[in-house]
Amino acid sequence: MKINNGIISAQIAEHGAELLSIEKNGLEYVWQGDARFWGRHAPILFPTVGKVADGKFTVDGKSYQMGQHGFARDMDFRLVESSSSYACFELVSSEKTLEKYPYPFNLKAEYSAEYNNLIITWTITNPSDKSIFCQIGAHPAFLYKDFKENDPVHGYLSFVDASGKAVSPVCNRGLNGGYAVDCVVKPLGDCLELSASTFDNDALILEGAQVYKTILMDKNKKPYLVVKSATEVLGLWSPVGKNAPFVCIEPWLGRTDKADFKGEFKEREYVYKVGAGKSMEFTYEISILD
Repeated sequence: MKINNGIISAQIAEHGAELLSIEKNGLEYVWQGDARFWGRHAPILFPTVGKVADGKFTVDGKSYQMGQHGFARDMDFRLVESSSSYACFELVSSEKTLEKYPYPFNLKAEYSAEYNNLIITWTITNPSDKSIFCQIGAHPAFLYKDFKENDPVHGYLSFVDASGKAVSPVCNRGLNGGYAVDCVVKPLGDCLELSASTFDNDALILEGAQVYKTILMDKNKKPYLVVKSATEVLGLWSPVGKNAPFVCIEPWLGRTDKADFKGEFKEREYVYKVGAGKSMEFTYEISILD
């Protein structure tokens, strides 16, 4: 499904309701999924973000298997509404999903092209008479401008908090085998350099709602793309050791487990409760500045 407002266009697949492309003035901004580096573009992470400990979780004493980042990214959504600049997709729980995740849900994924911005809104509705628990997150990958493999620097990131103030956030969580670990708090500085070695220790995870707006800049520190979202956790990632032509800027309502986590699903860190008959909304915005 392609949407276009005359300034930017975006393409979204029914499979995973995944954003495949954002173009402006003939330029592509979303990574095109070459499997040599990473075969995805911008998957929806639901009902979990990252890994669950030992690949399984427990609800009311019963154990369930779950792969990394949940299952929504690998399922077909249904297009339920569209216009020239808007598309809405839907995934509804089924016998198949309930075998993996015992909570009924309705997940809507909306994409709206407004001026230079693509606004993405995901709504999780609980149709049952009991509370459900979930996580949801974004994983969009953005191309570096004028990427050359041997360049010492591919670009930069700067950060703004919810008050509009430029900030120097800290990486306060690390990864080991995909699981969250405590780490030495690492300041990212006013301008984070993006190079082949930036993600040698895997993703940088920023907890505590430190960042509202992440600004992606080219090698000359000229801003060309902004990701905006009011989430508690932000992940930054590019494949380890591959010198990939992209960086992922990932707002999350959730986070991978610690390897030794043993509690119930509802006791996970950064898990969210949706009451009976209630909904929870996740929104993030991609702005093209060129």
